[in-house]
Amino acid sequence: MIEGITILAVFLAAAGFFIVTRLHAQEARRNPVAERTRLEESLVWHTERLRRAKEKQWDPEMIRSIAHQLAEVQAQLADVPGGRPPPDKKAGLG
Repeated sequence: MIEGITILAVFLAAAGFFIVTRLHAQEARRNPVAERTRLEESLVWHTERLRRAKEKQWDPEMIRSIAHQLAEVQAQLADVPGGRPPPDKKAGLG
């Protein structure tokens, strides 16, 4: 009986955590400033990841995948109200 209550409590806590984080993420997407900040952080992360992949000579498919993800983030950033246009393609997609 106690095991069942413990499992139920863990499940309810996990479900509550999921709902709270989901609502927080949706709120961030409705807020253009928060969304732009999130996308700019993602852009920096993908740019650094692409640089490291090229530097360490990762698999070409992995490099293409990272470059594609970087391009998607740049496009999303350009679509955010108050966002800036994507940087030159030479900067990250070489």
